[in-house]
Amino acid sequence: MKTILCTRINLLGGLACLVLATCGCNSFHQQWTKMAADSPLPHELVGRWQGTWSSDPSGHTGPLRCILTKVGETGYQARYHAGYFKILTADYTVSLELEQEDDGWEFSGETNLGWLMGVYRHKGQIRGEHYRAEYTSKHDHGVMDMRKVE
Repeated sequence: MKTILCTRINLLGGLACLVLATCGCNSFHQQWTKMAADSPLPHELVGRWQGTWSSDPSGHTGPLRCILTKVGETGYQARYHAGYFKILTADYTVSLELEQEDDGWEFSGETNLGWLMGVYRHKGQIRGEHYRAEYTSKHDHGVMDMRKVE
């Protein structure tokens, strides 16, 4: 009886994690589609970016999308949609500080992803149509590599 109860609790916990991880998907996809209709100019930073993330310790990789928007006079916000294990997704938003360089932009940002993942930090560069960043979190670190989507 104890084994059956533990199995049910683990199954319910797994389903709860799946629901929490995917609850932002619909609003991300709506914003992604709207941004396509608004079609920012290719040379602008704002817009849609698409590529992959890869974990250095585990070697795992997955699809990654980003919607980069301007917030206020000098701020930017990156909203990410990352795929894991071909069936799970997660959405998270990071406020970015950007600094213009001769050949592009340098950026950094962080956000708290809660008790499970902790503080997520990343820094990187945007050079033309290429967006590359290194990320770190409580349990992982790796690279994000994306290109601008028209």
